[in-house]
Amino acid sequence: MKCLPLVLVAVSFLSACSTTQSIHLTQPSFTELSQRVNDAEVVILTDHTLPGHLNLSSAGASAKERVFIDPAAAVFAKQLQKVGLAHTTLNVEEMIPDAKISTREQFDKAYKNYDMLLAQAVKQGDTLISLHFDADIIMSENYKDNEHYVGGVQIILDERAVSPETFKLSYYLIHDYPLFASLNEAGFRIRPGYSDKPRYQNNLTLNITGHSTGGGLLLELAPQDQAIRLYDTPEKTAQALLPSLAILAKGIADFRKTL
Repeated sequence: MKCLPLVLVAVSFLSACSTTQSIHLTQPSFTELSQRVNDAEVVILTDHTLPGHLNLSSAGASAKERVFIDPAAAVFAKQLQKVGLAHTTLNVEEMIPDAKISTREQFDKAYKNYDMLLAQAVKQGDTLISLHFDADIIMSENYKDNEHYVGGVQIILDERAVSPETFKLSYYLIHDYPLFASLNEAGFRIRPGYSDKPRYQNNLTLNITGHSTGGGLLLELAPQDQAIRLYDTPEKTAQALLPSLAILAKGIADFRKTL
C-alpha cells in the first residue's frame, strides 16, 4: 500500500505526458492558421500535396516535389527572420483536421481553405512566394507538342493576376539582385529563354496571389532531378540554396520598404 501513491504519481505523470503529446500533435484550427497569416508580412507557399496523399495532378515533379520544397522553405523562413520580416508557411494538408488528404472531399476542402487564406494574405498586402522545383528534361515523345521540355530556374507569373507590385518585385529580383546568378552558381540551370524575364503561365495559386499589393510570384528554384544529381538529398539541396534564399529574403525586405 505504501507504493500506491508513487504508482498514482507515475500514472498521473504518464497521463500528463500523453495529454501534452496529444495537444502538440493537434492540427492548427483554421482560426489559428488565419491568425498566422494575419501576423505575417511574407507568406511562403508550398502548394503541392505530399507524397502518399491523394494526387490529382497536385504532387509536382516526379510526384514528390514537396520532399524538396519543404527543406528549402525552412531555410527561406530563417533568412526572412534574419532580415526582420514576419512570416508564415502554409501547407495544404494543414487545412483539414486529418492532416492526410486521402479522399476527393478532403482534397477539395483543403484547397478551398488554402485559397481562402491566400485571399486573406492578398487583402492585407502580404508578399506571397510559392517555392517550387521544376521538371528537368522531358523528351519530346513524353511531352506535349512533340518538343523537348528543358526545365530550370525561373520566375512564373499568371497574366490574369499581375498587380503593379507583382511585376515590380519580379523585375527587381531578376534584374537588380543576383538571385538567378546565385542559383546558377550553385549549379542550377536557368530555364532557356527566361534569364531576363518572367514566364507567364496559368496557375491556380498565382491567379490569387498575383493580385497582392505586396507582390505574389512563383519561383522555380532548380530542376529537381538536377538537384539530385548535384546534391544527392533534399536537405543538402536546401543548404546549397541558402545563399540564393538569403538574396531572395533581402530583395523582398528592400522591396517592402517601398510599399
